[in-house]
Amino acid sequence: PVSDSIGAHIVVENMSWGVGSDVTDLCHAVDEANRIARPKYDIRIGMDPGHANLYLNTVGNRGTIVDWLREAGTRIGQLHVNGNRGTKVKVSGTTVSAVDDHLFPGYDGGYFNDAGTKYTSYFDLAGRNHLWGSFYKVLVEECLYRGPFNYESSTHNHFGEVNGELRYDHIVSPQTVADNFHNYILKEYLDL
Repeated sequence: PVSDSIGAHIVVENMSWGVGSDVTDLCHAVDEANRIARPKYDIRIGMDPGHANLYLNTVGNRGTIVDWLREAGTRIGQLHVNGNRGTKVKVSGTTVSAVDDHLFPGYDGGYFNDAGTKYTSYFDLAGRNHLWGSFYKVLVEECLYRGPFNYESSTHNHFGEVNGELRYDHIVSPQTVADNFHNYILKEYLDL
């Protein structure tokens, strides 16, 4: 009732493991929620391609983030655009851990560790596999998405402490985002 009263869609984000990670199951859950609740504004999927990438690289043989997006289709209602190395999710009992790097799409580089000495190479797997242009093409042309293209990127240099936890997330300048989109994602899309 609250979302209907303010003209908002509720979006359910896909996860990197467990409930909400498999696109078929998530689509079914969203469709069923819409059938039962009958909201004025459909419940949709908030897609995090990084989470999808982690899940797909853990289960194997289930396609790419582009395939995940294609199956979700017009249910996509919001994006958290980022990449990661595609490291497999580790599950041990009730403990689940994943390396969700929140990299800019197309990132291919590295960082110095906290001691400032060891250089570690890492990269955005979807970028390494040249998937961002195809992702954008499916998003716009097949999913008919016209919503925000929200970056969710991080850095390995923390910006401060929040409640005793070092925070590394969401350090993005508008110029960097625009440059990444126009000179990388859109370029790959136009080159298809």
